[in-house]
Amino acid sequence: MFAGIGSSDRYSAYNAVPLERRQICWAHLKRDFTRIAERTGVAGDLGQALLAQQKLLFEHWHRVRDGTLTRSEFATIVKPIQQQIHTLLLEGSNYPITKGEKTPLAKTVRTCQRLLTVEPAL
Repeated sequence: MFAGIGSSDRYSAYNAVPLERRQICWAHLKRDFTRIAERTGVAGDLGQALLAQQKLLFEHWHRVRDGTLTRSEFATIVKPIQQQIHTLLLEGSNYPITKGEKTPLAKTVRTCQRLLTVEPAL
C-alpha cells in the first residue's frame, strides 16, 4: 500500500482513497476557477475571487520553494487563504438554482458543491 499522499483530479475512482491521503491537483482547480471566472454575473465574480486566492497561495508556495519562506511560516500564512476559499465555495454552493437547471450559474453551484465534498484534500 502507498504510504504517502497522492495527487489526483476529482475522478470518482479516487474516491476510494481517504481525503487525508489525497491532494487535489491545483492545475485542475485553477482550470475550474478559470471556467467559473469566465462566466457572467455573480458566478464570474466568484471565479475571479477564487483565482485571486489561488494566485496568492502559489505566490507564497513559490517563496517556500526559493527558500524565502519556511514551511511552518507558509502553514500559518495559508490558513486565511484556506478560509477564504472555503467561504467562497460555500457562497457559490448556496446560490439558488432549480433541480436539473443547466445554466452557467447552476454549473458553478454544482462545481462548488463538489469541491466542498473534497475540501480536506485541497
